[in-house]
Amino acid sequence: MSDTLIAPGNVSDSGGVAGRRGFRYQDHVAAGFVIEMLSSAELYQVEFETADDIVLRWRRNGAEAFEYVQVKTTEAESKWALQELLSRDAKRPGTSLAERALACDKHGGTASFRLVTKRDVRKPLQPFCVERGKRRTVQPEIDKLINTIGNKYKTARSPSGRTLRDWASSLLWQVRAAERDLATTNVNSLIREASGASQPPSHAEAVRAYTELVRIVAEAADLSRQADPDAKAISRRDAFEWWNDQLQKWAVSNRSNLKIYRVTSEQFFVDLHRLDETHIRRSMQSYDAEFDDTKWRAADLIDHLLDWLPEISLPAKVLAEYNHLRSRALTRRAVKELESRRPISHDQLIAELLLHAVLRHYFDSEPIGCKIFYGAGATRASTSAHIVQHHSGDQLWIGRARLTTADTHTAIVDAVVQEIAAALTRDLLCDERNLIVQLREPQHMRSTTLEAVFQPRAKIQDLLQCLQLPILIAYDSDVIAAGFSDDYTEHLRDEAVASYQQLKARLPAALCDVHVHIFLIPVENATELVSAFSAQLRRP
Repeated sequence: MSDTLIAPGNVSDSGGVAGRRGFRYQDHVAAGFVIEMLSSAELYQVEFETADDIVLRWRRNGAEAFEYVQVKTTEAESKWALQELLSRDAKRPGTSLAERALACDKHGGTASFRLVTKRDVRKPLQPFCVERGKRRTVQPEIDKLINTIGNKYKTARSPSGRTLRDWASSLLWQVRAAERDLATTNVNSLIREASGASQPPSHAEAVRAYTELVRIVAEAADLSRQADPDAKAISRRDAFEWWNDQLQKWAVSNRSNLKIYRVTSEQFFVDLHRLDETHIRRSMQSYDAEFDDTKWRAADLIDHLLDWLPEISLPAKVLAEYNHLRSRALTRRAVKELESRRPISHDQLIAELLLHAVLRHYFDSEPIGCKIFYGAGATRASTSAHIVQHHSGDQLWIGRARLTTADTHTAIVDAVVQEIAAALTRDLLCDERNLIVQLREPQHMRSTTLEAVFQPRAKIQDLLQCLQLPILIAYDSDVIAAGFSDDYTEHLRDEAVASYQQLKARLPAALCDVHVHIFLIPVENATELVSAFSAQLRRP
């Protein structure tokens, strides 16, 4: 221990060690003080069964102070009364509870006293239950109690020379619940402390840590003073060593099971237009990056997309180590991972990021793996897979995304439509499912109703029942290219609806039984956007 006990020769083992075995209410009280040390710099040591049941060492204004705590667990039906404090056994001097508590004052210096009881107190004693710094309104009642107690046994003195008047003047009486309730209170205190340290444990983890703390306290209290007096105390340094060990354990546990896709993002896009055609299993959503002071927000869009780059390029176990939506260092790592696997097509990467951002923010999706991170061969197009929780049952969204210019728009849209139709063949669906099973890290995701669908021998028909196909097209917009106007959003909506109708007409009959979601994002100039994105991607 970092601090030794004062005058350990004044401490007696008589009755204390033997009498407290199997009696753990006092240990919960003491454990509460150890937890208090974590947030109170003034409380620097807690001692067990030394001068009193519990002794608290405080350092206030540079001076050392002692607080002697007696814990009473008598099972009487009645509330504590003043007579019970002052009555002596067979009228023998020094045998009243007040005198015995005063006799524990053996360390000199500044001293205060505390009683912790299961039983409540009667009204005359209730002023003692008010916190010491908040007694202004009850001070007359406190003064009356001090006079009554101080005049009862005027010759009573502590080893440090204090009287019963001194004892009553500094007495704090705390009524604490039964052992189980007291343990619950202390566990909740641990959880609050851990939350402040950014490592909140689960309730089960907090209970395990608290159980360990109570064991440490109990073992210290059970030790004989003659064997090792310093072992009968826990200093603030000792408490922090134990606490930091718990925080490290919880950090490892949190990272290994962190639900990383619960990270929320700030809204960037504005909903431009939505159209639901549930009768034909089609829908359209269009999003606008907006203008800022008559300038289209290309730079802000790029910045927003780069925040999502780690999620589509790094495994969940890596993301669990970071707050990935706020770490550009992780973004640089994501770029290196991408380049190590395959050449980066920046126009395709922008489209992938746009679809990812829309699904994550607007649909609260959880992505499964990183397909462009793992690669699928030079001839396979990149895809994305997300789980979207829905009241009717969880859904698997497997999509495609493209960025088109005015010259490439028709050809690219037709290619995407053909590609997604071909993806519904049995062999490709099996390949998709197998890849999802390989990349998925369930410990970092919410539980899902799709577990049966992810089994290797599950029926493809069951997969089709939960399948949703998102298609995102980011395209050169004539409206945005024309510049800002007060009514540009109206024209942009008309443009989006016209684009949707054209794309919907190209969807083949093979997709008639599948939910297809069209996402349209107009951009000012796709070529310039790719160039600016490429430059920003490698900026330190």
